[in-house]
Amino acid sequence: MKQRTRKQLLDEISQSFIAKVVSIIVRVLRVALIARILGPFDRGIFALLNSVVEITFAAGNCGYSTALAYHVSHRSLPLKAMLGSLTAFSILFGLLFASFAMVILGVVNFWQGERTVLQGYTFVMVVLVVLFLWVDGLYKVLNALNEVTKLNKLRILESLIPLIIFLLAWWLLPITPFNAAVLSGLVTWIVLILLIILLLKRHAPGHWPLFNKKAHRKLIGYGARGHFEGVFRFLLLRQDFLLVGLLLGAEPLGYYAMASSAAELMLVMPEALTTPLLSFFMGPDAARNKDVTPLALRLTNTIMLFGALALVLFGYWLIVLLFGHAYSSAYEPMVFLLPGIIGLSFCSIIRLDLLGKNRPGAVSIVAACACAVNLIANLLLIPELGLVGAAISSSVAYLLAAVLLFRLYRQTHPLHWTLVCWLQQDDWQKVGGWIKEWITKRRK
Repeated sequence: MKQRTRKQLLDEISQSFIAKVVSIIVRVLRVALIARILGPFDRGIFALLNSVVEITFAAGNCGYSTALAYHVSHRSLPLKAMLGSLTAFSILFGLLFASFAMVILGVVNFWQGERTVLQGYTFVMVVLVVLFLWVDGLYKVLNALNEVTKLNKLRILESLIPLIIFLLAWWLLPITPFNAAVLSGLVTWIVLILLIILLLKRHAPGHWPLFNKKAHRKLIGYGARGHFEGVFRFLLLRQDFLLVGLLLGAEPLGYYAMASSAAELMLVMPEALTTPLLSFFMGPDAARNKDVTPLALRLTNTIMLFGALALVLFGYWLIVLLFGHAYSSAYEPMVFLLPGIIGLSFCSIIRLDLLGKNRPGAVSIVAACACAVNLIANLLLIPELGLVGAAISSSVAYLLAAVLLFRLYRQTHPLHWTLVCWLQQDDWQKVGGWIKEWITKRRK
């Protein structure tokens, strides 16, 4: 793969940052509108539906999307074979696994109490899991092909399309706001899949063979080692939603979902960095670029610290302004989530570095440890502290994962922890120079 220059990488990072800011603004508007229209109870049920879909997706992903990113970056398999394998895997295995998961949830009496309403959406959740598997894999392929500009445009559409569909369905169709929200998700994934397929046809024109044994074997071989990392990572992110819904009910979950939405606004910077850096870390030459990961960590952590301080000072008014006074109780759990969000941003970058070094198994073990701590802490603290207990549990687990991943990173790159926590004096000069360079380029 042709190595990108520093100017190209900086340009991609700046594009990703701007695109992420735009998509975050649109997503916040959508979340705020849906929260106000649905109310805390229905918003909690909607969050629970999404959590079930995301965890089922993670459990059935088999590390396929991560394996696609690795093999596309290394050009170790024909692109057509990988895209055809993804199509067959997403549709056939996705349908079987998601259907099996819905049956299991019925056997364990998950559809009880306030959750009974979700039983009528089991088929919808099965379809959403299939679409989620497919679009996630397509995103990874596009990213690994260095199509950063196109990927950023798609991310903006991913935030904009559901907002438009929700408003049109709510105003024009004789359906409830909850059903309009569900419909907006279905339509969005279908549109994105069609758009990405059209884009990828330029890289791989013609027929995509669905059953290439070699491609399936290699993708599953790599993905199996990192599969549990994906499962535990999604559990780490969403099991607090499930436990809050199970232990406290739908309305408190609605407040907690808004606390998470406010706290996750800080993830603009790490997500903007990981988009252009994915193919960089996954590529065959990534091991020689020892200075990139520490600098990315220092830059991200510094921005995250300032962002956390801003949310502590102004987060209450932000929640009231966006979601309404009905969600004002989300402020306290949001504050306790902030340390964990900083740890999560650290994990998002160092995780890519380790996966690029072909260490998905080690990353899986870290994710499992953090997930177990999160589960135990949630079961202990939610009954005692409510939503604050869930936020504390998540923060402890995220920070633990960050520490363990850094220990893995230090096995090949011995660094003192202070060299990845905040920008050093020389870094400020570099960042200032990059900003001036970027502004100059834009003026020209």
